Amino acid sequence: MSHSKIMAAVMAASTLVATGAALAQAPVAASAVAAEIPNPTPDCRPEYPEAALRAQVQGVSRLAFHVDETGKVTSSEVVHSSGHSREHRLLDMAALKALAHCPIKVARDENGNPVASVVTLNYTWRLQ
Repeated sequence: MSHSKIMAAVMAASTLVATGAALAQAPVAASAVAAEIPNPTPDCRPEYPEAALRAQVQGVSRLAFHVDETGKVTSSEVVHSSGHSREHRLLDMAALKALAHCPIKVARDENGNPVASVVTLNYTWRLQ
């Protein structure tokens, strides 16, 4: 793949989709506000791994971020991999690592107090 094609792929490669907004760790009232990663800034967006670009793999990484009441990610995990190959696992790890550094809007309970929660989202890797 030529350098210009790689750069074009990286520029148009991926999108973030918050699914179900977020899931709270403990049951909260319907009036509670869930945690979320609002539009990630460019400095916390994952880069397409070189090996994944060369193999031209695409997919959707489903991720979960455990967040404390201050908005700090305390742990993270791949809930569902973008695929079965080594290159897909590279996509998953790149998304997990980068998105853990995104600003997170903290979940709040029905009284407006910050609470720990789990943010789940899909990160779509697409070559165009």
